[in-house]
Amino acid sequence: MCILFAILVVAYAGLMATAALLSRHKIPAWLIVGTFAFSLCLLSGLFWPWAIPLGLAGLLAAAVGNGLALYGHVHWPHVLVRILLSVIILGLWWKIQRG
Repeated sequence: MCILFAILVVAYAGLMATAALLSRHKIPAWLIVGTFAFSLCLLSGLFWPWAIPLGLAGLLAAAVGNGLALYGHVHWPHVLVRILLSVIILGLWWKIQRG
């Protein structure tokens, strides 16, 4: 379970950082910086568990901001998929924390 958790965290954080980099000409700099910062926060959660919820919440907020910047509205199907993935990661995190 720990391996699955680590793979999901690394993949999610890496994909979000890559997406921010690829969208650098389309979204404001503060959203790029925020996405990178919360991706790093999520990755640091592999060493400091308290950072996992913070990183996930920040990436969800960045997803809402990206939707507003790119489309002028929140792209709800995209946000719902991110919420689902965040709930899966949080569930694994919770189970690992409880032993």
